[in-house]
Amino acid sequence: TAYTISDNTITIGSTTVTATPSSGYAWSHWTPVNVSGTVGGAMTFIANFELGTRYTVTFTANSPGSVNVQTYTDILEGTQYTVSDNVITISGKSPVTATLPNNYYFIGWNVAQGTGTITGDTTFTANYEEIVIADIVASNHVVWLITDDGKLFGCGQGTSGQFGDGNTTNRNTFLQSLPNETVSMISFTDVTTWVVTTDGKLFGCGTNAYGQQGSGDTLDVTTFTQRLTNETIAQVSSSVSSTWVVTTDGKLFGCGSDGSGQQGNGSGRTDVTTFTQRLSNETIREVRCEGGFVTWVITTDGKLFGCGSNSKGQQGDGTTTNIDDFTQRLTGETVSSVKCNNGNVTWVLTTDGKLYGLNDMVRVGCNDCEGCFACCQGMGDSVKLDPLDVYRLCKHLNCSFEEL
Repeated sequence: TAYTISDNTITIGSTTVTATPSSGYAWSHWTPVNVSGTVGGAMTFIANFELGTRYTVTFTANSPGSVNVQTYTDILEGTQYTVSDNVITISGKSPVTATLPNNYYFIGWNVAQGTGTITGDTTFTANYEEIVIADIVASNHVVWLITDDGKLFGCGQGTSGQFGDGNTTNRNTFLQSLPNETVSMISFTDVTTWVVTTDGKLFGCGTNAYGQQGSGDTLDVTTFTQRLTNETIAQVSSSVSSTWVVTTDGKLFGCGSDGSGQQGNGSGRTDVTTFTQRLSNETIREVRCEGGFVTWVITTDGKLFGCGSNSKGQQGDGTTTNIDDFTQRLTGETVSSVKCNNGNVTWVLTTDGKLYGLNDMVRVGCNDCEGCFACCQGMGDSVKLDPLDVYRLCKHLNCSFEEL
């Protein structure tokens, strides 16, 4: 007959024998100690115990959280426990989980993540913090939240590793990503994610079929990985197949697909798998790569450069031939912004080059509204701002509501 030894129980056939320590003693081991075998004759199993002290372990949660176990009263001194995110597992006991209530996120237990041992009566407390949303951004299948203190939460499609947590599974609840960083900017698609932190670090994850992760290969990246570690990043713009960044000192770096010439590296049409500097003779203010097939760049002095797909004339050169090199457009204008909707249509906004402050109201290019105030009259409520609009404008323009 087969027998199995498991902790303080022995099962022989359909019979289970349990060894129970007396008060003041703790379970140790069986003799013999092999975990399974077959009865081949007369056998004696000896249960061994040792002197030990038992402690009470209590689990609590700060409001509004809760835990699924309140107390264990029989934890032997020296028993190991493991803390992993919002779960604590004590050896030999069922895991204890802290809930994740709506509008709050879990910031940790009162002990460090990792392993430890019970040395006395112990209380584990789960701590939470209220989520205050500063921005919400979404694609077709992914939603990201950024809190007012720079924390990042995401949910939705995760099959390409685009949540950067090492998994390729979908999320049906908002979970935090990059918990050790303060996020200032995110650029993402359904399959890729790029983040810039307040101290200028760049992190990326997700699909990498064209080398758009800048890792030197085409293997998908399932954990947020820092790129361009020697640079301080000001802006990132990404598509499903390309990634572009601008540094604080105006350098431009790109990687990914070059099938339409959108990497601006000549006529090779070869995908770029590492971040490579472009337009090194210019100081760059902004880059756009919507749709993945077109790249537009604005310099600090208002010059506009473009490359990539031109099948619908979106390069504005009078042809429909793709452009392999960054080429200046609108050379007589000072450009303030550019938008290329899905890579098919390009719109450019210019400026007259003057700098206007918070107290100025102007019609740019119309002699500064000299002798005219008609456009200031009769507007009614044609422009409406809800509280979130006002908050975003004040935050990103760094001004008060009165100044706005």
